[in-house]
Amino acid sequence: MDHWVCSYCIATKGLKGSDLDKWPSMDDREAQCQHIEREHHIPVVRKGETSAQCLKRFRREQPEAGGPHCKCPGCQRDGRYSLVDKFRNLKVTP
Repeated sequence: MDHWVCSYCIATKGLKGSDLDKWPSMDDREAQCQHIEREHHIPVVRKGETSAQCLKRFRREQPEAGGPHCKCPGCQRDGRYSLVDKFRNLKVTP
């Protein structure tokens, strides 16, 4: 089975082959979204959800986000997060 792995986690914690079984399958989008919200405090809009509904749900489920224990890239001020974002937004032409 193919596993999805979080690029933020790879950049900040590294990745060992033995870790792969801990990650959700490529088809499990909800588990991927939950990881991003819980571990990195980045809200992810779900299908059928407006941005406002997303933020309301996110604030309810992740009350520590935005506070002194926030884990979002902006609060972490870790250059590795911005490097990941830069590569994720890179346009490659053949």
